Amino acid sequence: MTKQMKSASEMKAATVEENGHMDRRIIRVELPPAHAGVTAALRRAFAAEPLSSDERAFEDLLARLG
Repeated sequence: MTKQMKSASEMKAATVEENGHMDRRIIRVELPPAHAGVTAALRRAFAAEPLSSDERAFEDLLARLG
């Protein structure tokens, strides 16, 4: 078994163990440096919005309670 295949099967096993089923999978690919601009634009487009002060306070409260 190749290193890449072993990693994929280990990742699948870990996902199934955590969730009881497989609904998501992380796929990592190496992109050429020429695609760096496109990659950065996609990261910005899909990045989570920063929390407002009210949301941050609520998250802090949940963390303290849980």
